[in-house]
Amino acid sequence: MSTEIEQVAGLSQPTTQEEIDGLSNNTMASNDIKVVVGEVENSIGEILCKISFLLKDDDEIEYIINSHITDKDKPDVVGSFTNGVLDVTQRNTIQGQVTDYIGDIAKLSTVFITMSLATCFSDVEAAGWYNKSSQDGNKWAGFRVPQGYKIANGMIGEIKINVKGEEIFNLISTTPCIPIATGDNLDTKNQFWIKVKYADDHNRHKTEWLSKGDLMSKQGVRKLIDGGLGSCETDAHKIHKYLNACMKLNSEDFPKNYIVKKNGWKLDNTLFVCGNKGFEGGQIVNVIPEEVEVSNGLAPSGTVEDWVKTVKPIIHYPLLRFKMYACFAAPLLRLLDVQSFIVDHNCESSSGKTISNDVAISMIGNPNILRFNGNTTQAAAEALAERYTDLPFYLDETGTQQKEDVMGAIIYMLANGQGRMRGKKEGGIRETGKWKTVALTNGERSILSNNSFTGMQVRVIDINSRLTDERNENIGIVGKGVIHNNGHFVEPFFKLLNQHRDALEMMFKAAKKKYDGDENIKSNRLGESFAAILVAGRLVENMLKDVGIESIDPAIITDKYFKECVQDNPIEDFSIQTLQHVMDWVQENRANFDMSGTGFEREPNKFYGWKNGDMLYIIPGSLDKAFESSVSLRNANLKTVKSDWKAKNIIVCENKKVVKKASYDGERLYTVCFNMEEVNKVLFTGINSDEEEIFDIFKE
Repeated sequence: MSTEIEQVAGLSQPTTQEEIDGLSNNTMASNDIKVVVGEVENSIGEILCKISFLLKDDDEIEYIINSHITDKDKPDVVGSFTNGVLDVTQRNTIQGQVTDYIGDIAKLSTVFITMSLATCFSDVEAAGWYNKSSQDGNKWAGFRVPQGYKIANGMIGEIKINVKGEEIFNLISTTPCIPIATGDNLDTKNQFWIKVKYADDHNRHKTEWLSKGDLMSKQGVRKLIDGGLGSCETDAHKIHKYLNACMKLNSEDFPKNYIVKKNGWKLDNTLFVCGNKGFEGGQIVNVIPEEVEVSNGLAPSGTVEDWVKTVKPIIHYPLLRFKMYACFAAPLLRLLDVQSFIVDHNCESSSGKTISNDVAISMIGNPNILRFNGNTTQAAAEALAERYTDLPFYLDETGTQQKEDVMGAIIYMLANGQGRMRGKKEGGIRETGKWKTVALTNGERSILSNNSFTGMQVRVIDINSRLTDERNENIGIVGKGVIHNNGHFVEPFFKLLNQHRDALEMMFKAAKKKYDGDENIKSNRLGESFAAILVAGRLVENMLKDVGIESIDPAIITDKYFKECVQDNPIEDFSIQTLQHVMDWVQENRANFDMSGTGFEREPNKFYGWKNGDMLYIIPGSLDKAFESSVSLRNANLKTVKSDWKAKNIIVCENKKVVKKASYDGERLYTVCFNMEEVNKVLFTGINSDEEEIFDIFKE
């Protein structure tokens, strides 16, 4: 005797016979777990043992043999087989295991064991979730087979009636297939997708999502054939005709799905996709990533309880809290119309850079997967930023990047939220990748070099402090722990966000007031970034409190880092930065300058200029070398820089022209003349005047 059981949603997956027995009185329907429970009897109706068949997923059935008649403590026998492949070989294997399990008693009950198991096997094959090789009534895999077609003995045939009224089965495929779901691709305009279920020659059932355009082409049929569908390309038109008939017949019954190419906000910012989950109006919906890479690292792992235990030794550190807030600011940027930005943690090794980034990212997903190496290409960074749009982007060890100009390009690209424009082979322009993100970067030196553009500085929150000055032996354990316990705060975050969505703009305006109004250009540009971080911080502290972590006022954290990274570290005028670079270059190449102004032995092409009193004369071609020695100056607007120098009296002009002729060693040479008294005032304003009134950069 056997019984088919469907478990109530929400109960955990049964793994032992006792748990399965507890389901046997449950008659409520669910799609979660499917079980057939059978009993093996002897000639007088005594139960020798029980055998249960559980649908583990669409592709696997697990069976458990237990409840020995004389030895109740005997261990269970557990096995599995492919759903739809309960063939003679598999039946004989199971019967052999049952016979061994029962032992000597089995010798007296061989016939009855065979009969009992035959009933169990029949009930499994009759179960609605068993993958059948022939249609059940007019259905296969739960969907109707169109009139004029039949699935029988694992084959699809088109049915024709001959002149004698006999049914003719014209073979289309030696294995069955049928569409079972449809979906709209939210990232590709007007693209309709179809999920096809099919079997191979071993009756192993598989599914494949294909765009309708692909499915109705030879390429799509070839993909199914590669997976085991028993057809050939020459019959592709027959498969297309059959699949179209199936879709027309079952269109109202297909479950509807969202298909996505990337994560982030969709449908006018009403649906947020994170991996294979969507968050829409407080509800969780399933989404289908077009490629498996879209969901890489975003599935929850371990438990939130173990995550809390893991991070407890360091969760109180302000810098870690700040990075946590920054991670959850990423989904808010689009809603608040804030530009992408970078949080760069640069410090010596073993200062907690990577571990703090790992823990912050672990709230969203697996840091081992979501941590990308800094020595990447611009094209790879662009593809990843687009894939994980509206989520934090984690770039580790930026110092490993071998090309400084590539790192600069990556930082600009990430902050600008747009990739490079590229052409198509067939002509025209490919769609440019776009995203919103908060990038977490780290390295032993800042991604902002001494010669960085002002534009980069207003996109980067530059942190150069250690995670803690305490000795904490638990940090290594924390790093290992979050690899196995992560991704548990995405769902509660979007539940909270949905609850407070109407107040989000008001929260942002209030936060923005804290960081507005400073004359510092860096404050004005990064103020919005800090405001978004503070709003995210309020939601994060709510989540931490819910899991038993003591909450703190996030404004204390954001104020601390706003002061350290912005107010105490203002941006210099770009023309002043450029002047500093030129003077540094002069110091490095002073052997090629005549610092006395009285003449010296010069080598051809190695005479760069001379000093006479407070004036430094540089040959224009040599000044170009100074500019070219900095990666960040190569594409700068140096005409504007020189105009600023003129306005500040840093260079002495002749008839308003930057280049003027000057006499040296009996020659009249073209030069750019720097007034060193003004240079020193600009570069060294604020140094201790008790030590030296004017700092002479050429003093030995």
